[in-house]
Amino acid sequence: MYNRFFSFGCSWTNWFWPTWADIIAKDLSIEHQNWGSWGSGNQAIQSRFVEAKNQHNISSNDLVIVQWSGWNREDRYIDGWKSGGNIFNNTFYDKKFVRKYWSLDNDLIKNSVILQTTNDAYSKLINYQFSFDFPFDIINEENNNYDLANKNNVTDTTLSLIRTYYRNIPEIDVPKINNSRFKMNCMDTHPDVLSHIDIVEKYIYPKLFEKRTIKDETREFFYNYYDDMSAILSLKDSWNDMHRKAYKINAKYNYSHLGELRGV
Repeated sequence: MYNRFFSFGCSWTNWFWPTWADIIAKDLSIEHQNWGSWGSGNQAIQSRFVEAKNQHNISSNDLVIVQWSGWNREDRYIDGWKSGGNIFNNTFYDKKFVRKYWSLDNDLIKNSVILQTTNDAYSKLINYQFSFDFPFDIINEENNNYDLANKNNVTDTTLSLIRTYYRNIPEIDVPKINNSRFKMNCMDTHPDVLSHIDIVEKYIYPKLFEKRTIKDETREFFYNYYDDMSAILSLKDSWNDMHRKAYKINAKYNYSHLGELRGV
């Protein structure tokens, strides 16, 4: 069994309700450090991984899972990480910044290099990794449906960059989930708790263990959480309403720390 559990990612890893990371920590009854942070791009995730490794001397005796994020994200360390998610819908990076500094080609180079170099350097430490999205289907190099907000983002060099960088990233799972959004009562589209259980059972555990499923008591705990959250949420909620209600349920289940921003 592993000594400690370190999880890395964006809001798919650390959000206002338990994620795959919290489910694994409870199921394995293991010390857990969640280094996920909302809105993080892959540069921040890679940097946080290196930070944790250097601070805590992560070794092969620890469980390390990395959830990679969207490719059209920007990360800056300015008194903490300034991310904010999709650069086209972001309060930190305005439209002027996007017009002047963003390009698909830069995203391809930056993120491909992050994934490749992280795996080249630390593959023996990372037990499992996945992502919620990739900009292209690697098999279909001509797919240019990266961002509908930018119709002319494919340049004359894009295909060359795909061949040089993108096609050389390691094979990483992209989970396919059926998000019920807490029985369709939640205005937020992040995966709900049952979706995260699916991620653990269908993707993570089969790669980590030869024969293991989530314990019955773990499943019952999070199904009860799911029912309680579903009963309190409403599609009419504002963001503040949703957060307030989530904190109420989290307090009941001893998850009051959820939703904390790491590295800010």
